Amino acid sequence: MRPNRATSAAAQTSLILSWAQGLVGLVDSVRDVSWPRESSRVWELNGTGGRHFLKLSPDRLAFDRETYAYRGAAPKLGDGRAPVLVDADPVAMALLLTAVPGAVVKGLTLTAGEEGDIHRQAGALLRRLHDTATPSAHTRLEAAADTSRLLDQGARQLAVWTPLLTAAQRLLVGDLIDELRGTSELPAAFLHGDWQPRNWLWSGELAAVDFEQSRYGPAVDDFVLLASGPWWLDRPDLRESFISGYGRTLNGAEQRALRGLAGLAAAGGIARGTAAADLELVRRGQLTLNRLLTGDFA
Repeated sequence: MRPNRATSAAAQTSLILSWAQGLVGLVDSVRDVSWPRESSRVWELNGTGGRHFLKLSPDRLAFDRETYAYRGAAPKLGDGRAPVLVDADPVAMALLLTAVPGAVVKGLTLTAGEEGDIHRQAGALLRRLHDTATPSAHTRLEAAADTSRLLDQGARQLAVWTPLLTAAQRLLVGDLIDELRGTSELPAAFLHGDWQPRNWLWSGELAAVDFEQSRYGPAVDDFVLLASGPWWLDRPDLRESFISGYGRTLNGAEQRALRGLAGLAAAGGIARGTAAADLELVRRGQLTLNRLLTGDFA
C-alpha cells in the first residue's frame, strides 16, 4: 500500500516511513525537523543505511518543482553541495534525500570572516545554479511569465496592504509595480526561489537545500530575500561578498527590478508580520520601503 493524501496523518507518516525503509534499510531514529509552518514536512532518518531526509511536499507544484531540480540542476552544483534524490513517490508527494554535511546557517554563531566567506560561497553556488539554465526562447518566456505573475499578484494585494502603509509607501509600491512592467528583458536563470541562510548548510563549504520553489525566472529574483532581509540591509559588506562570489554585478535593468521586487516583498512582509505579530518582519519591511523612498537601498 502506498501513502496518499486521503490517508490519516498518523497512518500516512507510518506508510511513508515504511516506504523509505524499503529503500535505505532499517531506520533506528526519526526526528521531525520541519520549519514551524503549515506546509512541507521533513524528517531526519538515521539507521543502517546512514542519515537521510524524508520530505512530504505541501502540494503538487512544489513536489514537481523539487523533483525536477534534484534530477536536473542540483547534481550540477557539485559533490556535497546539495542532497541527492534517492527516490520520489508522486502519489504521496514524498522525496527521500541523502544528507549533506553542515549545520543550517540561520542561527549559527559566526565570526565576521565566516559570514563573509559564507556569503561569497553562496554567491558562487547560486551562480552555478543559475547557469544550469540553457539560454533559450523557452527560458526567456518562462522568466517573463514569472515576473508578470509576481506583478499581477502584487497589484491585487496592494488594496490589502494599503491600511498598513503610509501614503508615501503606497504610492511607492504602486510606482514600483508600474516601473517593473516597463522593465526590459531580464537575464533568465534556473532559480532556487528561496535563497537565504535557512536553506544553506555550512561545514566550511556551503551546501543548499529546499528546492520546492525552484523554477525558471529572472536571475535577480534570487537576490530579493537577501536584499530585503536583515543580512544586506544591516550588513552591506555581506552584499559585496555575495556579489564577488556571484562573479558579476547586476545590470541596470536588474538593479531597477531588484528595487521593485524588494518593495513588493517588503509590503508583503509587513502584511504577514502584522497578521502573525512578527515585529521583526514588520521592521524589516518598513526599513526596506523607507530606504527605497530615500534612495538608500543598495
